[in-house]
Parts: sequence; C-alpha cells; structure tokens
Amino acid sequence: MPWLISLVVVIWVNFEDDSQQAGSGLDIDGFSRLPVLVGGRIMPMETLGTHVASMMNHHGTFAVDGKVEPASRWLLDVFMYARVAWWTARS
Repeated sequence: MPWLISLVVVIWVNFEDDSQQAGSGLDIDGFSRLPVLVGGRIMPMETLGTHVASMMNHHGTFAVDGKVEPASRWLLDVFMYARVAWWTARS
C-alpha cells in the first residue's frame, strides 16, 4: 500500500509540474508588484525599474524591437542575465 500511495504522489507531482511549465513564460506583472526595500523606502519592482531606467536614459522607458516594455521586464532581465547586462552597460 505505501508503494501505491508513493507512486500516485509522484505521478501527481510530475503532472502538476508539467502543467506549470507549459505556461507562456515569466509572470512579469506579478514580478512588477513584488515589494523591495530601497533606501529605507518600500516600493514595487516596477517603480524601482522605472527609477533606474530614468537615471540611465532620462525618460524611464525600455524598448525591445521598437516596442515599449515595462521597466520591470528590463529589471528582471538584469537580475537573470547579469553578465549580459554588465557588458551591455559597459559598451
């Protein structure tokens, strides 16, 4: 009986994991609402991304292939691909 229960749990976990991976990608909207503490102030990631982007390009926007993207997507790209962001910023 314990083997049967273990088998059912393993199959269920694998099924749930596959259904979550079949999504459309990252939840950028959810990420943009996450709170972060910066300089003693709590703000959402979107505000942090907009603030940093405005310091870098003076208008606080981020464009990919001519399409304006949320600043939180740029911030997520920087967090996930730090080495690429480092070399991009140095160029």
